[in-house]
Order: sequence, then C-alpha cells, then structure tokens
Amino acid sequence: MTIPDVIIEVIVKHLEHKVVKEKPREPNVFWAIDLSRCIQIRNILIEKPELEKLFIEKEKEKARMLTGLAVHKYLSEVISEEIDIEVEPRCEKPIKDHILNVKIVGKPDIVIRQDGRLIPVELKAPTRLYSLPRPEHVSQVMIYKWLLDAPTGYLMYFSHRGWKWWEITGFITTEEIRKRILFPKMPLWPGECERCKLKRYCPKWLHRHR
Repeated sequence: MTIPDVIIEVIVKHLEHKVVKEKPREPNVFWAIDLSRCIQIRNILIEKPELEKLFIEKEKEKARMLTGLAVHKYLSEVISEEIDIEVEPRCEKPIKDHILNVKIVGKPDIVIRQDGRLIPVELKAPTRLYSLPRPEHVSQVMIYKWLLDAPTGYLMYFSHRGWKWWEITGFITTEEIRKRILFPKMPLWPGECERCKLKRYCPKWLHRHR
C-alpha cells in the first residue's frame, strides 16, 4: 500500500468508529437526533446497528463527514480560547410515567455558560449554505434546550460559501417529545423517505413501493 492509501484507510476506520460506536443504540434511550428525524431510522438501527455505515457508504459522504468533524474541532478550539464553553457535553433527562420509562440524550456541539444559564450552540458544516435552517437541525437545538432548561439556543452553518446563524427561540415540550416516541410521524419531515439511506430496510417504504 502507498502512504496515501494507508492514510485514507486510517481515516475511514476512524469515521466508521465515530458512526457506529459513539452513539450505541439502547432500546430505552432516544438521542436528540433520533427525535429530530423519522423514528423509523432509529427502529431499524436498533435491530441492525451495522447499517450505520450506510451513512458514509460513498466517498463523498465520508469526505463530508470528515469536513464536518474538522470544522467542529477547529471551531471548538478557537471558541474555547475566548469563551467559557463545554464541548459536546452529554446531557440526559428521563421521561418516566405510566407508559414510558426512557432517557432522552443529547450532545450539543458546544454549551456556553452565560449569566448562570447553559446555552446550546449547534455547529453544522453543510455542503451548501441554506437560506433557511433545516427543520431537523432546529428540532435538535430545541431538544438540547429542553435537556438543559435553556432560555435560548443557536444554530450556526459554516460553509465554503460563508456562514449563517439563527437564534432558536422556539421550545419543545415534554408532551411533544412523548408524542414523537409513542405516536411518531413517519416521515417526520417532507422528502425524508426519498433521500433516506435505509429505505430499502424500511417496512413502510417497501409496502408503499411493492
């Protein structure tokens, strides 16, 4: 193998580890990302965790993930030099009642301490600069706000075309989270099925396309 081949092999191995191992699937744990996209994705990955690799199946998907990780690492290091932050802290909150006994978990990219409150900031590195924030990204920030009892939160996009940011002032309630678990809308957002990497494993998709 050439030196570049060895380097690429190391990078791919690392990316696959990040995708499969960093968020182990547990039946009673719902990550913020699980509740911000079609819940069927989580259901499939609970049964077949090895399918996580499909999200970086193509070279361009690996490159996109690598770019995102590099941007996050660089921004976190730069911001932490000037601002009091935590990087990717694990946040948890239980929902326990006569029906559910689950944990909601999230890892905001950074959390800023401001006037005694914790403010989540989600950093994204999209391939293009969207004019409006993606609804799944807004949902993630709202769940982080719920986990931290935060008064506000921020979503920031960094792209080779520039950057944009939005203050996320909306809130998600415990009842709305319960509904997403007990009575999930599948898909959660328009167009999810068409671009989903797991649709060929989804019973709803297969039923509709017999």
